[in-house]
Amino acid sequence: MSLLDAFLWLGETWPGQFLKASTFAFSMVESSHLLGLALLGGAVLAADLGALRVIFRGTPAVAVADGVSKVFWTALGLVAVSGVLLVAAGPYKYYTNPLFPVKLALLVVALGLQVGVLTTLRREGAEALSRVLAGASLFFWLSTLVAGRWLGLI
Repeated sequence: MSLLDAFLWLGETWPGQFLKASTFAFSMVESSHLLGLALLGGAVLAADLGALRVIFRGTPAVAVADGVSKVFWTALGLVAVSGVLLVAAGPYKYYTNPLFPVKLALLVVALGLQVGVLTTLRREGAEALSRVLAGASLFFWLSTLVAGRWLGLI
C-alpha cells in the first residue's frame, strides 16, 4: 500500500465520508482541533518559558512542567485525533499539499524537543540543556503553527 493509497483509504472510512458530507460535523472537529491547539500552545509556553525562567521564577521549572504535563498530553491527543479526522475529510487535498509533510516534520521535531524539555527538567544539573531545548522547542512549535496555518492558503 502506497502513502497515497493510505490517504485515500482514510477518506473512504465512515468518519471521512461523514465529515466530507457534513459542514456542521467538520466545523465541530475543526473547532476541537483549534481548542486542542490552544491548550497545547498554553502548556508548551508555560513549560518552555518556565524552563527559560522567563515566567514563574519563584517556582521550580520542574514543578511548572509537571503542572502542565497532563494538559500537554491530553491536548496533544485531541489535536492528533482531530487532525487525522480533518485529513480524512479531504485526504487528497493534504496529500498533494507540499507544506503538509513539512508541517508533520516540524511537528515531530517540536514534539521531540518538548519531550526533551520535560525529561531534562527532572535531571539534576541539566538546567542549561533544558534551556537550550526549551528555546529550540519554542522555535519549532511556532514553525509548526505557521506551517499549519499556511496549509489552508495553498
